[in-house]
Amino acid sequence: ILRGAQIMGADYEWTHHAPMARAAGVSQEKIDALKDWKTSQLYSPEERAVLRLAEEITHGPGASEGAIKEARAYFSESDIVELVLTSSFYACVGRVLHSLDVPLEK
Repeated sequence: ILRGAQIMGADYEWTHHAPMARAAGVSQEKIDALKDWKTSQLYSPEERAVLRLAEEITHGPGASEGAIKEARAYFSESDIVELVLTSSFYACVGRVLHSLDVPLEK
């Protein structure tokens, strides 16, 4: 969710989900390194597979065969469906927020 928000410049999504990520145990250091996840040593191979999938889906039109193949090395088919659906949903949310110019609550 955060990588998709970052790619799309969806401040609303970022502002709401960064605290949730921290509450779920994601370190601020990892959040800060998200833009450079491909070269950061903070991310595991599994996390890199998820980030690749999310990034490709967010940029569109969808995840490549290579990204799906990489994800299959770590995740079940049902997990991959969930990852694809989640990434796709939040890419949609970011586009809706931009299109409707939804303001961030104060």
